[in-house]
Amino acid sequence: AIVDATNGKLLFGKNATSRKEIASLTKIMSCYTVLELVKRWNLKIKETFVDVSDVAASIDGTRAEFSVGDRPSIYTLLYAMMLPSGNDAAICLAEYFGNLLYQEKVESSIFFKDLYSNLICKSPCKFFVTEMN
Repeated sequence: AIVDATNGKLLFGKNATSRKEIASLTKIMSCYTVLELVKRWNLKIKETFVDVSDVAASIDGTRAEFSVGDRPSIYTLLYAMMLPSGNDAAICLAEYFGNLLYQEKVESSIFFKDLYSNLICKSPCKFFVTEMN
């Protein structure tokens, strides 16, 4: 929708008065968080590839149609998450960056490192959501 910022009057819109699900806002925040983490770790979004998991490939809702074993770049996943609103792309990014956040936490904490250094992060999306919040 296009709205006149001075008076709030609707100038143009397609289904402008229909309610939208909150998921789109979550994906915008996910995109922002991914871009901040990319900057923090100096990743190259067109040269860093992410494995599509069983969980991501089988997620319900709107999808970008990734399959298990696909290896899209972060750039492709961001595009797929934002344009077709792909839940599968969003899960891929949350899993990938959640695992990186987990590794960062393990490496930065002696206590955490001693307890969890040999474990694989079983809930990478939780680490990602914590970072997002």
